[in-house]
Amino acid sequence: MQVSLSPTKTHLTQTAAARTNKMQQAARVSTPAKVTTPDFPEPALLSRKPARYNTQLNAQLTAIQQAEDYLQNLEGVLLHYRHTKGQAGARPAELQQQLTQRLQQSAGTVDRQLNVTLTQASQIQFSLGFPSELFFQPQGETLIFAAGKGYNHLAAVTLPETSSPRQILAHLNTCLGKFGIHGEFGPKGECQFTANESHWDELKGSLRVRGEGVHFPADSFTLLSPMTQASPVDNLQQLTGMWNNVARREVEQALHHITHQQTTLRQHKASVTVRIREMSPALTTQHVQQTAQGLARQLASSRNHFEQLAQALSAQANIPQATVRHLLG
Repeated sequence: MQVSLSPTKTHLTQTAAARTNKMQQAARVSTPAKVTTPDFPEPALLSRKPARYNTQLNAQLTAIQQAEDYLQNLEGVLLHYRHTKGQAGARPAELQQQLTQRLQQSAGTVDRQLNVTLTQASQIQFSLGFPSELFFQPQGETLIFAAGKGYNHLAAVTLPETSSPRQILAHLNTCLGKFGIHGEFGPKGECQFTANESHWDELKGSLRVRGEGVHFPADSFTLLSPMTQASPVDNLQQLTGMWNNVARREVEQALHHITHQQTTLRQHKASVTVRIREMSPALTTQHVQQTAQGLARQLASSRNHFEQLAQALSAQANIPQATVRHLLG
C-alpha cells in the first residue's frame, strides 16, 4: 500500500519549518558566550611540577649521593693516613686508588679541586703555552688545530692583523670550541683554558697546531703541551707513605676543604627536600571545599541550558526521520 503525503505536504513543511526554527533558537540560547575560565581541575592540583622536572630531580638526588659517598670515603682514608702518620698502616695504595679513580667513583661530581659539581660536567683548567705575541702581535696568521688520532678533528682560524688580546681570544674560542675548549684571561692577564675533564686524556696528547711561519711553523704540526693548574688531587697523589710538614699541611687542607664541600652538599639536600615537599599535593580541607563549591556553581549556571537543549531534542524526535531527511536533504 502506498501512502501519499502530497495533500498535507504544505502543512507538514510549515510545521517542520516552525519546529526547526524553534530548534535553532533553542540551540542559540543553549550555547552560552565563550568565557575564559581556568581549567578544572587546576593543573596545580594534579601535579606541582611536570614529569620532566621529576627526572631532573632524580638526577640531582643521584649526583648528591654520589658526591657525598666519594667525599666520605676520601675523608675516611685521609683521616686514617693522618692517624698513622704515613707509616706502614697508612695504606697509601688505598689513597692513590681514591684519587686516581675519582671520576669513576664520583661519577664526575667531584673535580680535581675536590669541588662538588652537580649541575655540570667536571672541568679542568690548563694553559696551552701560547706565546704572548700571539695576542699582542697576531700579524694576520692563519692557524690550523688538530686533535684526536690521525688528525681526524680539524679547526682553523685566521687572526686579524690589528685586534685587541680579547678579540684574539674570542677568535680562538670560536675555533677551539669545536674541541670543547674555552679560554679566559685571569686576573694577572694569563690565558687559562678549560675543557671537560672526561675528554682531557684525549686532548692532552693529541692537540696540535700549524701556522704560517709567524708564531708556529708552516711545514708541520706542532704538538702543544698543556699544563694543568695545580690541584689538591695532584698534591695528595705525591704522598706515597711519607709524613712531614708538607704532607701534614696537604692532608689538613684537604680535610678542611672536604668539610666545606660536605656543608655545601647538606645545603643542596635541604633545597631538594623543600622541592619534594612542594611537589606533594596540597589538597587540604579548604581546597577540597573550594573545588566542590566551584563545581556546584558551574553546574547550577548550566541547568537552564540543559533544559533548553532537552526541549530542542524532544522537538526533533517528534518529526519522522524521513521527513527530516527530506527537509535537510
